[in-house]
Amino acid sequence: MAREIRSLLDSMKTDTPKGPSPAFTPTHIVKALLVIEREQAIGRIVLSRELGIGEGSTRTVIKKLVERGLISVDSVGGCHLTDRGRVAVGALRKIIVANDYVDLAEVGISSPAYALQLRADPSSVPIIKLRDTA
Repeated sequence: MAREIRSLLDSMKTDTPKGPSPAFTPTHIVKALLVIEREQAIGRIVLSRELGIGEGSTRTVIKKLVERGLISVDSVGGCHLTDRGRVAVGALRKIIVANDYVDLAEVGISSPAYALQLRADPSSVPIIKLRDTA
C-alpha cells in the first residue's frame, strides 16, 4: 500500500495539466486522506477549507483519490475512506511522525504552510540526497 501512495504522489509530479498549474501539492493529498480519516465523512467545501486550497483544486484531489479507490463520495455524506483507503492511511500513520500547520511569518512568508515529519529508513536513501531534498 505504501508503494501505491508513493505512486499516487509521484504521478502528480508527472501529470501534465491542460490548464494552469495545479494549486495543490502531494502534501495536500496526504493531508486530505488524514482529514477524511479524522472526520469520517466530509464535504468538498469543508475539505477545501481544511486543505487551504480552492474548491476546483479540491475536486481534482478528490477525483485522484476516487480513481485510486482510496475514497468514495456520495451526494449526502460527502467523502469517506474505503477499506483500501483505511489501509493506505494506516501505512501513512506508520511513517508520519508529526504533522501540523507552520507559521512562517517570522521569515516573511504569509502563505499558509503545512509540514509533515516523516520516519525514513536511512539505508533506503543516501543521507546527502535527504539533505538536498530538505
